[in-house]
Amino acid sequence: MGIAPSNHGTQGLITPTPGGLPSATTAGGSNCQACSDQQAGSAFLTKLNSLGDTLPGPAYTVISTTHDEVVTPYRSQFLAGPAEKVTNITVQDKCPADPIEHDQTPNDPVVQRLVSNALGRPAGQPADPAFQPNCV
Repeated sequence: MGIAPSNHGTQGLITPTPGGLPSATTAGGSNCQACSDQQAGSAFLTKLNSLGDTLPGPAYTVISTTHDEVVTPYRSQFLAGPAEKVTNITVQDKCPADPIEHDQTPNDPVVQRLVSNALGRPAGQPADPAFQPNCV
């Protein structure tokens, strides 16, 4: 289960929040290793994804938002794989008026219903792509 994950990295510049991780030191570099690792094309992500997006056995569900300001483009979060093992969900495809952004996705009631659907599925099956959460 991935909620707004950086599976394939971000094109945007990740800068830590004040009081959190160290800030970027230059436009092209950072003293925040985790920030650098999440950049699209980084050595870390290249190695991590070198064998493909998925492994035999588990099911995969990715939930993303079109309003993600951290992992951009938001579609870089999605995983490739057969439909019986991988479900990629965009919140706004289910609830177009949901304005949820990256950092609040775990707190969004729609995301919580999508997670509950995925976790309630039989072992080895991803979320039901036809499931429609209550958008209220």
